[in-house]
Amino acid sequence: MSLKRRELALLCLGGFFVFMLVYYFLVISPALSKQTALERFNAKKSADLISVMEMRDQWKVFQKKRANAEEIFKRRGKDFSLLSYLEQISRETGIEASIQYMKPLTFSASNDGYKPEGIEMGLKGIHIQQLVHFLHKIEHSENLLFIKRFKVRPITDNKIRLLELTLQIQTYSSI
Repeated sequence: MSLKRRELALLCLGGFFVFMLVYYFLVISPALSKQTALERFNAKKSADLISVMEMRDQWKVFQKKRANAEEIFKRRGKDFSLLSYLEQISRETGIEASIQYMKPLTFSASNDGYKPEGIEMGLKGIHIQQLVHFLHKIEHSENLLFIKRFKVRPITDNKIRLLELTLQIQTYSSI
C-alpha cells in the first residue's frame, strides 16, 4: 500500500499538529504558568520589600525620638517635678491666681523603666492670651510634656469674656 503524495503530506501535517499539541501541553503551557506564578511572587516580594523599607524608616524615626526623649530625661534631671514646673510657668504667664485646683493623676506602672505622671488643672477667669501663652509654654517646654485632655468653657465677668478650663498635662519620669 503505497501512499500518495497528498496523503503523505496530510499525514505529516497531522503528525506535526499532534506533535505541536503535545509540545504545547507538555512544555509551553507549564512554562507560561510558571512564569505567571514567578511574576506574582516577584510582585509580592517587591511589595514586601517596600513594606520592610517603610518599617525600617519608621524604626529609625522611633530610635531618633527615643534618643531625644532620653536626652530630655538626662537634661531635666531626677529632681524634675511636674507640679513645680506647672506652678513656675503659671507664675511666668500670670495665671497663678486663676488656678482653682491641681491634682495628680494616677496611672498603672509600666515595665519599660519609665512611669507616666500627670496633673489635672482647673483654671477659672483667664484671658485667651494668657491661655495661649500658658499652653505654648507647656507644649514647647522641651520637658516632654503633652496635653492629654482640654475642656474650655467661656464665662462672662463684668462684660469681659474670660475662660474656664480643665486640662490634663502628662509626662514620663524615670523609675
